[in-house]
Amino acid sequence: MTLHPTPEFLALQRAVAGRYSLDREIGRGGMGIVYLARDVALERPVAIKLLPPSLAAVPGFRDRFLREARTAAGLSHPHIVPIHAVEERDGLVYFVMEYVAGASAGERVRRDGPLPVDEATRILREIAWALAHAHGRGIIHRDIKPDNILLEAGTGRVIVTDLGIAHSEGTAVSGAAGTPHYVAPELLAGGTPSVQSDLYALGVTAWVLLTGRRPFEGTEGPALLAEQAQVDAPTLRSAAPRLAPGLAAAIDRALARDPADRWPTAEAFAAELGAALALRGLLPAPLLRFVREGRSLGEQVAFGVVGAIAAEVGLVAIFGWDDFAGVVFHTLAALLGTFALVRFGEIVAGARELRAQGWGQAAAVAADRAESGSDAPALPFRAAPLKSARFVLASGVIKTALAAAVLIYAEDSLFLGLMSAAALVILPALTAVQLWRISNTKQRPLWSRFLGGKLGRWIFDWAGIGLTDDRAAPIPGEPTALVLGQGIEAMYAALPPAQQKLLAEVPDLAARLQAKALQKGPEQTPAVVALETLRLDLLRLQAGTITEPELTADLEAVRRIGQDVDRVVAANAEVVKLTS
Repeated sequence: MTLHPTPEFLALQRAVAGRYSLDREIGRGGMGIVYLARDVALERPVAIKLLPPSLAAVPGFRDRFLREARTAAGLSHPHIVPIHAVEERDGLVYFVMEYVAGASAGERVRRDGPLPVDEATRILREIAWALAHAHGRGIIHRDIKPDNILLEAGTGRVIVTDLGIAHSEGTAVSGAAGTPHYVAPELLAGGTPSVQSDLYALGVTAWVLLTGRRPFEGTEGPALLAEQAQVDAPTLRSAAPRLAPGLAAAIDRALARDPADRWPTAEAFAAELGAALALRGLLPAPLLRFVREGRSLGEQVAFGVVGAIAAEVGLVAIFGWDDFAGVVFHTLAALLGTFALVRFGEIVAGARELRAQGWGQAAAVAADRAESGSDAPALPFRAAPLKSARFVLASGVIKTALAAAVLIYAEDSLFLGLMSAAALVILPALTAVQLWRISNTKQRPLWSRFLGGKLGRWIFDWAGIGLTDDRAAPIPGEPTALVLGQGIEAMYAALPPAQQKLLAEVPDLAARLQAKALQKGPEQTPAVVALETLRLDLLRLQAGTITEPELTADLEAVRRIGQDVDRVVAANAEVVKLTS
């Protein structure tokens, strides 16, 4: 129960006494105050949204608030918050809705950072489903943002809430309502809210869930609105380079400056998000588990190895093999080295498990590329916010030097000596962890380089001792496009850096073709043919039987096929739009 009730709280409690028992305020926005209450008759928690009396006196606000409640009450969907009652009593206007225990998506991102790709994609798809239901009944939300998306505790179910500025499609509005960063460019020019303006806001929400920031960050007020109205949104992969190209392209389309270039419906956007989830789900579970756990294990190996080296270097540099210090530092080095060895052994054991199931290094490399770094490594401790590698390295060196200075000049204090000795070992190890994490935000992180390089080859060779051939047969029922795409990824990863640079467009081109080839339609066959051409060219390149002009010509042909496929998809979408 609130200890310092506001005048609005007291007035509403008097008006609903005997029916609802107010507990506390749980939210406040431009169009209302939300209270947690209890339905006395049904003995259940509810949320009550009250139009502040000061706004109720403003012409138009009262009617607009009632319109929100009535339109929202007419919606019945598992991902839209249910409205139980709309009432006006003692001069107060309010509505009663289901109380959803949990946090908003915005709170989740502020607390934990960007969400794993699979979870974020699921959340976005459920939001799109809810919008599709509302749009089908002529209702535009007009304020989609992470703080208006609730994640139900225990289930993670998405609940779209706060239809506080919803209205019937096609009615005129004065000004661009909504939260500035999420307002579509056409609304800033005085346009009418539409399906496409909701999808633009959903695209911005996708940015926040996947990157922790918005497309137009760093500006506010009129400068922000001018930038959104006049400048194309940056591509999602510019902020999240390891994101799967198909998923990034789907979200980029939702953020197109011209509404006609966005998705025609929320259903279409949801279907594309579902395809992204399905494509990731087609990868074999053992491979996905190996590459996901490998990132975390690699981070822990780096922590242990650098910590052990720091302990030995600190012993020699500062104490010169002093007996007592030798016991302490050798013990620390042994513990950290053992920790690193155990974690490295887990990586080898995982590789052996893959080899036993018929998957080798090439398959692991392909899975790592397809996985696209969705799950960030997690250790018991949390590193500082990611900054530039140079800053982190310089900061780590300075802190380590200070710890060494304290250790040298604090001989008379056992406490300071022990603390600085521990810092001398831990600080370099934590710096290594931070550098590893920064690497994981890059196009080619350290884990991927190790996995696809000589170290990865050695791990899989060693792990395969005593086992049979590591070439896996395709999974029963596995689409041909997926097999071809994985083969192309693996062969590209095995190319020398110079050839990778020459063929830099191959991974993205293959990913686009693979996504189209996995769909049913007229574009499927040419996309598979193009994938097969790419695969054969890479095989010939490995065998040294293709010339550079031949390779260039084939790449141009595949590029043209990709453009033709895109035109077929666009034409089909236009037909669907005209006939719907």
